[in-house]
Amino acid sequence: MVRSRFPYCFACGESNPIGLHLSFSKNGSFVEAVFTPTEFHQGYPDIVHGGIVTTLLDEAMAYALEFDGYRGVTARLKVRFLKPLRPRNEYRIMGYLGKIRGKIARAYSEVRDNDDNTIAKAEALFFINSKIGGDQS
Repeated sequence: MVRSRFPYCFACGESNPIGLHLSFSKNGSFVEAVFTPTEFHQGYPDIVHGGIVTTLLDEAMAYALEFDGYRGVTARLKVRFLKPLRPRNEYRIMGYLGKIRGKIARAYSEVRDNDDNTIAKAEALFFINSKIGGDQS
């Protein structure tokens, strides 16, 4: 697993006391992390808040870029919520890089349950900029 170089990142920062503490690794052509939401991540009772789900998906795509040597920011993000995520269930977050044209990268991500069902998925465009986010470690 690779830990963030950005200790206060909400999604992956180790030093963020209210963060998600995601830790991604490269697995062939995609990156992945495991996440178990708690009751503190829910919106409606027993349903993980859509903003948390969107953060998981966005972070997986950002790490897909990072593992391939790019850094960028989300320019456009489209999310499909297929089923609700439930607190206390373990999920696998996966992201992979699509095409890169100039300074624009297309990326994809999914949240899957332990039965390998896709729970949510996303597609995004990222603006590539190597000057973003100087290391803070």
